[in-house]
Amino acid sequence: MRNFNDIVNSYSAPRRYVLAFLLILLALALRFTIAPVEYGIPYVTFYPAIVLIFYICGNGPGIFSILLSATVSFYIFFFPYFTWSVTPESGRSSIAYLVSACIIGYIVSRSRHFYNLSLRHKQEIADIHLAQSKDSLKLALDAARFGTWRRYLQSGRIILSDVTAQIFGLSPDTVVDVETFRKLLHPDDVQRVSEAAAKSIQDHTHYTAEYRVIWPDGSVHWVSSHGRTHYLPDGTAEYLFGIFQDITERKQMEQSLRELNTNLEAKARERAEELYKVNLKLNDTLTKTISAMAITMEMRDPYTAGHEFRVAALSDAIGRVLGWSEDRLQPMHLAAMVHDMGKISIPAEILTKPTKLSGAEFAIIKEHPETAYNILKDIPFGSPVAEMVRQHHEKLDGSGYPLGITAEKILPESRVLAVADIVEAMSSDRPYRAAIGIEQALAEIERLAEVGKLDPEVVRACCTLFREQGYIIPAPHY
Repeated sequence: MRNFNDIVNSYSAPRRYVLAFLLILLALALRFTIAPVEYGIPYVTFYPAIVLIFYICGNGPGIFSILLSATVSFYIFFFPYFTWSVTPESGRSSIAYLVSACIIGYIVSRSRHFYNLSLRHKQEIADIHLAQSKDSLKLALDAARFGTWRRYLQSGRIILSDVTAQIFGLSPDTVVDVETFRKLLHPDDVQRVSEAAAKSIQDHTHYTAEYRVIWPDGSVHWVSSHGRTHYLPDGTAEYLFGIFQDITERKQMEQSLRELNTNLEAKARERAEELYKVNLKLNDTLTKTISAMAITMEMRDPYTAGHEFRVAALSDAIGRVLGWSEDRLQPMHLAAMVHDMGKISIPAEILTKPTKLSGAEFAIIKEHPETAYNILKDIPFGSPVAEMVRQHHEKLDGSGYPLGITAEKILPESRVLAVADIVEAMSSDRPYRAAIGIEQALAEIERLAEVGKLDPEVVRACCTLFREQGYIIPAPHY
């Protein structure tokens, strides 16, 4: 909104003189209102009027106002009473009034002039900065391939910048309205774009959309549009405005990446299937090799034939009661199949001795877990199978062998093997005794769990397996 100072500055010189004349008449009217004519000196109202004229109209109208006020004062106030009221003192007083009004008015006028120069200088600097900002913004938008747009809601007219016209494949002088713009859009995107604009207007929110446009040559391009709505003071939406960016290259790159990712996923699945088949074959070969090694061991001791197979089957069953996955059971099964492999270094007469072993003989027997570990440790099972075998005679309280380690260092799989080994051994015939039976075997492992030698959780799972599920240890199938 323009202030009074701006309005006066826009006046031409004649209009300023007219304004000065009107202000003198206003001062005269105000003088008659204050006192009758015969009271003499009129400068009580002329003085501020002259200063005001100097301030708002300049030096020329100010001097004009002084001459005019002097003439009016002489003919109206002084001339009728010239013979008695004009004295040297009153004349000098009148001249002093006029001179002082002229000086003060000139000073005020100069102050206003310099003030206007300061304002004009500041405005020029602001205009320069604004022009520079506009140039910088335009340069940035052009460099980033951003185009501006404005859509008037009532008329439907759309104003596009030159860059925007290029983004849409149009010439800069193309006239665009809403219907023309919709024809430029891909048919599948028209409704989505209209809904996004309507939502922005209704909810007073930022407008954003990515959609396809069809150039006059038939090629399809992607654009990204961002904008917002301008509202009138009464809340009526006047126009939408914002920027466009050509994102065709980005969309093409995204599509290429999606296709590449799809191809890579397909190849990865194919490779995974091939590796899975190879892994199955290797596991099958490894299992058969382990079974052959177990059979070879049992041929040296006919009394324990099938022992390792039965321990493996019982270990698998206990693991399932504990909720272990098949991936976890598989390496434990392999360990159970060869857990007594170390006995290959023990003389056959000790293995098949029908009487109680001596201390020296039992010391040799206790070496078989370590011997088995040394045989198996360099085979790449993918799991610590060799360590499971090494620990299957360890006890939680550290009284086992060959390492004498305690609970926190014993593998969970080795704890299962220990329980399964005891139960299978006690329920089978040995050279030095007949089979004791399942119930006695279960009672024994419960006793060992109570004194802190076996894992109580594994023992409970084993007892549940036999007593509640009616499990029977299977016979070897070879």
